Amino acid sequence: MANTSSAKKAIRVSGRKAVHNALRKNKIANSLAAVKKMIASSSSREDKAKAMSKLQQALDKAVKAKTYDKNKAARVKSRMSASLKKAAK
Repeated sequence: MANTSSAKKAIRVSGRKAVHNALRKNKIANSLAAVKKMIASSSSREDKAKAMSKLQQALDKAVKAKTYDKNKAARVKSRMSASLKKAAK
């Protein structure tokens, strides 16, 4: 149990941040799954581009909020765009 007022506040703040971080990570996971599903299916090029755009947007927001590392986000974007190009051939 926290003894000082600053420790009590730190517990409250970390709880709020954990909720927001979980929401951001969940959004990224859902977007990533959508892009992978689009790649596997024969969806139109525009649909794939929209799904990729939403994934990139979610990753950029997570980096801005320091939920994800910028290099991890760049790696995910790169791999997904490479697989989209490969699927287009």
